[in-house]
Amino acid sequence: MRRNGQNQLRRRGEALVDFARLPEGRIAAGEKEALVDDRLEVDERCNQGEEQGRNSEHPVVKASRNRAIQQGRELHLRGRLAAIARNLIRVTEMPAEARGRGPMSPEATIFSTQPIDKSLETFQLKLAFELIQSKLGANDAFVQTLLAGKSPAERADELVNGTKLADLEYRKELLSGGKAAVDASTDPIVTLLKKIDPEARAIRKEVDDNVTSVVRRNGGYIAKARFKLYGTEIPPDATGTLRLSYGATKSYKENGKKVRYYTTIGDAFEYAAKHENKEPFKLPASWMKAKPSLDLKTPYDSVNTTDIIGGNSGSPAVNKDGEVVGIIFDGNIQSLPWNFQYEDEVGRSVITNSTAVVETLQKVYNAPELANELMTASKAKPAAAEKSISVEKKAAGN
Repeated sequence: MRRNGQNQLRRRGEALVDFARLPEGRIAAGEKEALVDDRLEVDERCNQGEEQGRNSEHPVVKASRNRAIQQGRELHLRGRLAAIARNLIRVTEMPAEARGRGPMSPEATIFSTQPIDKSLETFQLKLAFELIQSKLGANDAFVQTLLAGKSPAERADELVNGTKLADLEYRKELLSGGKAAVDASTDPIVTLLKKIDPEARAIRKEVDDNVTSVVRRNGGYIAKARFKLYGTEIPPDATGTLRLSYGATKSYKENGKKVRYYTTIGDAFEYAAKHENKEPFKLPASWMKAKPSLDLKTPYDSVNTTDIIGGNSGSPAVNKDGEVVGIIFDGNIQSLPWNFQYEDEVGRSVITNSTAVVETLQKVYNAPELANELMTASKAKPAAAEKSISVEKKAAGN
């Protein structure tokens, strides 16, 4: 959970960066360091697929296994260049009226004028190739298609330096030429994505048919049964509208043992050391390098009783004084039943505290400008952050 929160914060931090104020090179360098952590997420997802019955032919188990593979193969073939190639392939197969519009549409990615850092793109692809090769093996047909007989580093370098997708005019040319132009393209990244996209779509379809649709349908049955039993005594499911959830920062008991309601940055280092700093508990080199300068007593994560559900990640956590004290990014395993029934005896939401965000932006990710922007120019803001933690302690009664 700790690393998922860190990744959530990094992504939102990237969205807030003012490219005119923070040099592009520093952003790319900082993102390269942070990306190493993302391998842990993929490891966890792929392991889920491998461990849930390697030989099982049950459709749901097969789909879950394929979902892990899909997330490793498609979603984590990282980088803007790969995303642009994928979108070009898929968009040109759609009728114009079905392509969608707006900042989140596939065409928006294609037409983006944001500069592309080739060194970052190379680094992202190299990480993805290394991970997929380690999971599937060098003799796997998919791996051989990806690497074409080269090492992950060599293949990533070849693809990024050989593509013309960083050129906006070239992307426009392909899009205007439609499917015929994309099919005829010899651009190395477009060619690679054309080879692997059919398998990615097939896996996605199997997941949609055997997992997503089943959960959605049966979730509807449960919702109808609950409404018949409880009527308007319970709140409706989330509908995409703004919701406010209230709760207190509070410890809980697990297997008879009290679980502290917060962790510190120092706890992260202690936990990594306890596991010999090996994955999935390994801290990245950037953290180890910054350890002497970090305040290890800084509150990192904390738990509370606010009622959340999948999709709430990234929501601000606000104390009674209206101060943002953190960002929701997860829940403990006991909160999983909240999809259907809320209880606050052991179920907890998890936030990364604002104090940890500021501390790591300044000392780990070398982004003091972003940290200052989040705090505003007021020198009183760090004290306000400390105050927010004391408010949480008071609410917890600990």
